[in-house]
Amino acid sequence: MGAFVSHEFAKGFLLNEERIRKINNILHERLKTFSDDERPEYKIYRADSFVYETSDLNDIIGEDNAGWQKILRVTVSVECSDKLDLELDFDRDGTNLRIEGTDRDNVYLLFSDLREYLENEVNTVRHYPLAKRLLPSFFLLFSIIIASAFLYDLYSTPRIDRFDVESILRTEDAHEKLNFLIEERYEIRSSLGTSRFVPVSLVIVMALMIIFNMMGADAIARPYRCLVPTNLFLFGKELRRYEKRIALRGKIVSGAVWGIGITLLVSIAAGLVVNYLT
Repeated sequence: MGAFVSHEFAKGFLLNEERIRKINNILHERLKTFSDDERPEYKIYRADSFVYETSDLNDIIGEDNAGWQKILRVTVSVECSDKLDLELDFDRDGTNLRIEGTDRDNVYLLFSDLREYLENEVNTVRHYPLAKRLLPSFFLLFSIIIASAFLYDLYSTPRIDRFDVESILRTEDAHEKLNFLIEERYEIRSSLGTSRFVPVSLVIVMALMIIFNMMGADAIARPYRCLVPTNLFLFGKELRRYEKRIALRGKIVSGAVWGIGITLLVSIAAGLVVNYLT
């Protein structure tokens, strides 16, 4: 009884020499159940429009893989007459696996081995977290919250009751009049602080929304893709370029951690000093 399986991997891939050799070994071991002479074939697509096929991994590993000769796509295929038809496709959009064969059990075993290895070792990088859908919704929700807070503050601000004013004016107690003025001034200043902060926050959020819509989500995603690259063929010069990105990301993360840590320590120290002095 035959079988057909296909799978599209959710995460991005990083394919280097070690991983492509492991994939080749998995295929060699499983292909023995179909035929002793079958070998996986690799088809390489380059940026200079050059396409070639090979069964020798050293041809792929030895690629310069930079600039106009950069590898854009690699497909792994196996065709065992009528017994097995396999295609594993790595390209800029991700990874797809398709297997069809006459032996149901062997098809599922091969599929299970490849999928497990790819998901745990090769396709491990998360894509940019849905910037096109999440960021506009976040800005919109935050704007609604800020606007609601502004309206609430506007209509809940204490108002001076005319009856209270008249009663204070009629009294001859200077202390009562002074206390009334101090309380009213305190309430007005408190409400002014909130009423100034909320509109400014609303303006900032609206400005960010306008800038985001003008630039587009892709512009927001570029820094993430630069520091967390995915769907890369780490052969030749691309491997060295990737290592530089990882080193840069490590410096940025360590710098941010140090900055947050120092800021926290300074804040704690300042709080202790103020508490001691007061």
